[in-house]
Amino acid sequence: MAEKDITFETEENPGAIKIANEVVLIIAAQALNDIKGIHLAASAAEGFVDKLVKKPAQRGVRIYLNDEAKEVDIDVHINIDYGMNIPEISYAIQEAVKKNVETMTDISVNKVNVFVDSVFLEKEPKAPKPRRTKHAPEENGEPQPTDSFDGPEPDLEEVLSDDPDNFDVI
Repeated sequence: MAEKDITFETEENPGAIKIANEVVLIIAAQALNDIKGIHLAASAAEGFVDKLVKKPAQRGVRIYLNDEAKEVDIDVHINIDYGMNIPEISYAIQEAVKKNVETMTDISVNKVNVFVDSVFLEKEPKAPKPRRTKHAPEENGEPQPTDSFDGPEPDLEEVLSDDPDNFDVI
């Protein structure tokens, strides 16, 4: 990412207009908010310290400034949800980023490169395993059947042994 601010000076308007690179980064990242099924990703090139120091809106977006042409190239790194149409989403990202940056800053966007770094797979939550108890609670003086188990799993050899002391009478 270029470290310099983007500066505009014209003969018609005295003085300079300076736009910080961070502003362009935020505008580009905010353009992605309405696109469903994507998440900004920190690129592999970003170090651990960058991930801690940078704001979430800046991760995954890089700006490259061409001073002579007063234009920028923008790289967007995303993670996409499984099942989304990657080319369709990528075109929508390019269009949204270019439109927002050009509209809000008057900076020409030469190109928007989209990098799909990962796919998020939906994980189904695991159902809790039923617990079994060694001794069922008693109701009216009689033990009741139960699915829960408190304590360590019994040793298979002990359970299968012929020793009657290893069996609970229900």
